[in-house]
Amino acid sequence: MWWLTQRGPYPIHTEVVLWLRSAPFKEEVGAWIGKLATVSEAVEGWLAVQAMWSYMEAVFSGGDIVKQLPAEAKRFQNIDKGYMKVRLCVWHQRP
Repeated sequence: MWWLTQRGPYPIHTEVVLWLRSAPFKEEVGAWIGKLATVSEAVEGWLAVQAMWSYMEAVFSGGDIVKQLPAEAKRFQNIDKGYMKVRLCVWHQRP
């Protein structure tokens, strides 16, 4: 879990997490560690998709590719619309 070793504005030290795991509220801490790991994986996945999507968007927004591969460019436009709808749904579901 990468966030256990990060030294950002809110560092989470391994020693503290280990102490919390042995504390009376061990189960709750374990549940939160699982939740944070899930969120971390989801965010990493979204970032990977976004990076690939940005690349593809740049490729298919250029005039030459659209002229050379019109069917693929049209398909990308349709998929892009769906992708943007998904992103908007996720954005509106944030707390």
